[in-house]
Amino acid sequence: MKKLLLCMVFALCAAASANAYAADATDVTFNDVTDTVTATDSDVKTVIITNQDPKEKIEDKNIYYMDQALQGSPLSAIAGFAMKKDPPVGTYYMTLRYSDDKTETKTFEVTNQVKSTDLAMTPLNGTTAFVTSNTVNLSDYKSIKVGFIKKDGKTTYLGCNFNEFGLSVLKLGDTDGAFVGVQLNGVDEYGSVSMWLSPDTLTKEGVANNE
Repeated sequence: MKKLLLCMVFALCAAASANAYAADATDVTFNDVTDTVTATDSDVKTVIITNQDPKEKIEDKNIYYMDQALQGSPLSAIAGFAMKKDPPVGTYYMTLRYSDDKTETKTFEVTNQVKSTDLAMTPLNGTTAFVTSNTVNLSDYKSIKVGFIKKDGKTTYLGCNFNEFGLSVLKLGDTDGAFVGVQLNGVDEYGSVSMWLSPDTLTKEGVANNE
């Protein structure tokens, strides 16, 4: 039954998108921690989120969320739609079909390199110092990822591999676990900063690899 429902949702959205297509990302927000997409739309009958243009034939692997409202219970993008975990960087399309059969497609970007396996660090004094909330084993992690939210609202993600610091900096004694703290300098221009420990090895292009 579930498979049939998903097929129905896909068929409805695909058919509707052939009749109307509009790209508008002004009211779409992607939360890169919860992988949830929100917008200002309510009274939604069907929704499908893909990283493939809905004007094309969509493959199953490119579907990151789909749902269909129960009779009398419309969906709401305001509450948010939880996508598959850790969607890859790129452009995504959220096609909504409303109760009046109007259809609209909104685009949004996933730009982060933050994954569910990354460990969020706790800020100590706003934007310059972070520490793990509990002891960790550094052998479980290979890099540090930093998200800088500028005052214009745009986010930039940067990172650094542990081996770029040198082993002497990371030597914390013979204990299996330790609190890890990181100090940042020269980030006063940013309105908000977040930091994570990651098991990924980062490349120069900013793409995370699990090695």
